[in-house]
Amino acid sequence: MSDSQPEQPQSEPKQPTNPSAAPTSDQSSRGSRMHFPAMGQGSMSEKDEKTWAMLGHISSLAGIFILPGIGYVLGPLAVYLLKKGESPYVDEHSRETLNFSIITAIVIIVSAAAGVAACFAWCITATAAIANLIFCIQGSLAAKNGEAYRYPFNLRLIK
Repeated sequence: MSDSQPEQPQSEPKQPTNPSAAPTSDQSSRGSRMHFPAMGQGSMSEKDEKTWAMLGHISSLAGIFILPGIGYVLGPLAVYLLKKGESPYVDEHSRETLNFSIITAIVIIVSAAAGVAACFAWCITATAAIANLIFCIQGSLAAKNGEAYRYPFNLRLIK
């Protein structure tokens, strides 16, 4: 080899193309690429990083038992605030969980409000239908007996 030839750049090792291979640290179990910081970059041990990252996700489930709706946010928020800055790995997991928990809380609160509104509307509709049945029967019995009858809660639009 002569000194006049430029040095060839070294190529980086290729990633395995086996789809059944275990996902890398920046790859989810579904195979989509995401950037998650590697463990061991903060002040925590890798075991503690795994534990706190897992607790961030699991703590969201505590919301089911504590305060459905807003409770989903409390656990991930606590992990995020307590461990923020100690490990990029835990930061990313707790931030991801907190974001998803906020969305979950919003969906649950809005759907619960819509459900309450729908239930309330259904109750009003059922009450109005039952009242109509009762008052129509009372009016027809009064007419049969030759008596006058005024419907309660009537607006008397036609005079």
